[in-house]
Parts: sequence; C-alpha cells; structure tokens
Amino acid sequence: MNLDVQTLFIANLSTSFIVAILMIVIWRTQEYCSSLGWISLSFICLISSDLLISFDDYFPSFISAVIANTIYLLWIIFLWQGVRDFQGLAFPLKSVVLSLAVFIILFSYYRYIKFDANMQIVVFSGFVLVYSILTMAVLLKPIHSKWPATEYKFTLCIVLSFAVVTLLRISNAVIDKISHEWINRDVIQQISILSYGLYSVAFALGFLWILQRHLAKQIKMREEALKAAYLLTDKLREEAERAALHDPLTLAGNRRKFIINADMERNVIFVINIHCA
Repeated sequence: MNLDVQTLFIANLSTSFIVAILMIVIWRTQEYCSSLGWISLSFICLISSDLLISFDDYFPSFISAVIANTIYLLWIIFLWQGVRDFQGLAFPLKSVVLSLAVFIILFSYYRYIKFDANMQIVVFSGFVLVYSILTMAVLLKPIHSKWPATEYKFTLCIVLSFAVVTLLRISNAVIDKISHEWINRDVIQQISILSYGLYSVAFALGFLWILQRHLAKQIKMREEALKAAYLLTDKLREEAERAALHDPLTLAGNRRKFIINADMERNVIFVINIHCA
C-alpha cells in the first residue's frame, strides 16, 4: 500500500464533513433523539482535528499535536456517548474530563519531555481502544429481554473491527520499539487513517440503521396502543349505554328503556297502519 497521507487526510475530511452535515440535518428534523446530537458533535470534532493536523505548519506544536489528538479522542468519546444516550444513559462528565487530563499528560510527556513517537501512538491508540471497548459494552447491554437485533450486531461488528485495527496499531508500535526494520511506519499510518475514515462512515450507517429500526418499533407499538384504545372506548361506550337503560340493582329496564321501547312499538304500529290504509 502506497497512499499519500495528505490525500487520505483530505478524503477523510471530505467524508467526515458530508456525514456531519447529514447527521446534523437528521438531528434537527428529529429533535427528540438527542443521541444524534452527540454523533454530530463527534464528527465536528473529527473535522476539527483533521484540519489541525493537516495544517500543522500554521499552528504551534502543542495545538497541532496535543490539542488535535485530544479532539480526535473526543470523536471516539462522543460516538460512545451517542450510543449511551440512545439507551438513556447520562454523560459521565467527570470520568471523561479525568481521562482527557490523563491523556494530555501522557501524550505531552512522550512528545516534549521524553520524545517517543511509538509511545505517542500507544497512548493515543490505547485510549481509543478503551472507548471502543466501552462502546461495544454499551451495544451489548440488553435493551430487550432477547439478544440484540441484527442492526446492533452489525454496529457491534464495525466497532469490533475498528478495535482490532487499533490493537494491531498498538502492537506494531510496541514491536517497532524493539525492531525498527520490521515495520514500515508509513504503511501503518496510512492504514490507520484509512481505517478511521471507514469506521466513521460505517458507524454512522450502523447507528442510523439502529435508529430507523427503533422508530419503526415505536410506530408499531403506538399503532397497537391506539387500536387497543379504540377497542376499550367501544367497550366503555357499550357499557355506558347499557347502564343508562337498566337499573343497576335489578338489571331490569328503567323508565328511559321503557320510553324507548314504547316509541319503537309506536313507530312499528304507525308503519303497519300506513301499509294497511
């Protein structure tokens, strides 16, 4: 594989921009689904980090390296939170802030104090792997009593594939510290950038599939509830009409029932007289 890194960044940036616009439009038209807001925010973070990394010559090293990778990590965190929010789980602000602080400290240490490019990859990929595993854990939580449906399995396989690629990147970085001739670092970087782009698109499609199936189930449940309400209304109306025409103790017809029956007999007699005349 021999792909230009700058080209991959531009391709990822363009794809992320299109997906972000799509998710924002869907979110604004379906405002009750706040999880789409988290997904949209994640892609905004992905676009921002790609821009900072692509134009590193115009920004200080701390912004184009530490801040850019932190924003990149927020992309994974907000994807995780989007799945959590869809299942009604609150955003763990303290835990996220603490993990980001630890990441910034470790990443800055291996970039400015004890420079080690491989350890920077290990630190970043390690945090990405952790939040990918947390995303898989949330997807596996039983929403219903049965095993997750096909759309959950599909999204779970996407996250699992991305986690495997991330784990391989960590392994390659560790091996590269031992044997520098064994691995082509450019190839690993190209694969990582390509996997991030593919993962972002595939995850968005998987989540939209989950949302579509969820909305379809809600519509079906509401139709069944509305049908049950109509049946109950008809039953209550019949009981009310019966109660209005009968005595509650003897269940015999009351005065109103007698008047209605008398009117019906009078009408029958009137019709018979007309035919006989």
